[in-house]
Amino acid sequence: STNRLEESKNIFDTIVNNSTFQGNPNSLLDVHEFILAMFLNVRRNRDIAIYHHFTTAVDTNNIQHVFRDVKANILNNNLIALNLH
Repeated sequence: STNRLEESKNIFDTIVNNSTFQGNPNSLLDVHEFILAMFLNVRRNRDIAIYHHFTTAVDTNNIQHVFRDVKANILNNNLIALNLH
């Protein structure tokens, strides 16, 4: 298994040294936009929504927020599928 710090460093290296990354590697917004664009660009079905949350695993409040949003979205989609919403 890879050390998480080493893994984070490798991911950071991949992003900031990527030839398509034109932003400022010290700008959180530039890096966020680049990462989001990478995921959006590999999506085959453009009709499927992608919801993104930038967080860290150690930010428990934000992780709880993400899980709450994901559960609400799943419930809402199921209600729509059953014509109950």
